[in-house]
Amino acid sequence: MADTFLSEVASISAPSINERGQTPSGREGTAGAVATVRFRNGETARVSTTHPWHLPRLETYKQLNRPLSLEVSGGLLVDVTVPVVGRVHSLAQEGSNVRILMDGAAQPLILPAGRQDLLSLLENALRDQTGVAISTTSACGSEVKVQDVSRANTSTAVAVEEFDSPTVMAPVNQVDRTRAEDAFRTIRSSRSALPPRKSDGGIPFQYPHNGCWVIAQSVAKALDARNLVAGKVWLLPRAGQNLTCPIDLTATCSATWGFHVATVLGMSSASPNDRAALWVLDPISQETVLPLDSYLSRVRGVDTWMLSTANVYTLAKLSGRLVGAGQSPGQHAADIVALRDMLREYWHRCGPFPACS
Repeated sequence: MADTFLSEVASISAPSINERGQTPSGREGTAGAVATVRFRNGETARVSTTHPWHLPRLETYKQLNRPLSLEVSGGLLVDVTVPVVGRVHSLAQEGSNVRILMDGAAQPLILPAGRQDLLSLLENALRDQTGVAISTTSACGSEVKVQDVSRANTSTAVAVEEFDSPTVMAPVNQVDRTRAEDAFRTIRSSRSALPPRKSDGGIPFQYPHNGCWVIAQSVAKALDARNLVAGKVWLLPRAGQNLTCPIDLTATCSATWGFHVATVLGMSSASPNDRAALWVLDPISQETVLPLDSYLSRVRGVDTWMLSTANVYTLAKLSGRLVGAGQSPGQHAADIVALRDMLREYWHRCGPFPACS
């Protein structure tokens, strides 16, 4: 019987030759090199070096000091996936289940009934604003269920900033549609490869369910490299509800989000004081730039939209108020690694997908 747990990697031994490893397909014994991995929760496991991503992922997340979701059977690691890590943003009862929205996950997570131990941990984390790691089912649809929860270290928010301040859009460049589309076309050409490759430096915007703030930051950085200063637009649904958007790479041709963020540039033909005169550059949900009003009609369920500078990385709560949190050093680079891994897992488990009209 397999044992599943959440933990950070403490150490990885050098592979020993001629031990019995296992392949990911069928999990049958096969000759090969095997490394021993020790985890910070005290568990150990052997990992086959023949698997295309287990050992490289363990080594990467050891360097990042981030937890992983592990499945071990007979002392051998048979699966390693990327959990959701962040602070709990809200908990809401949905029938007998609990709907979880995290600062580190745009997609709502569902805690099934009967897990009072996990609910208590989540309630404490929400109250104290401490970090948690959540392992989830490998769902290909819109509902992702929680399997396990553990405490986790999260980076302290830096450069906390209010949304919609009077000067928020002052530094944002105004451009015409041609220049906005030219920049966006270049950004979309930098996407991750599908099917995913072992080594990929692209922007993983094809993953539809999570990481919108990571992608928005990547777009802002790409625009900055072209001497364009961007802002961001944040979309929120009504309390306890979701946003939905037509999107490719899903079985249902739509995605469900608890919030969403995209990068924006100003329109050159508009007054600097026109808050809504913006081009939206969102490679997750669109193939071309859209005016903000068209973009808002595409994403269904929007109750509130807010503007921020590109310095705001994700959402946070401060004394009950919703504010924008900056990133700690190296956070975006680590989040890109995690999002690429999520895209690889999603494609291998759920893809390829039907064409969406």
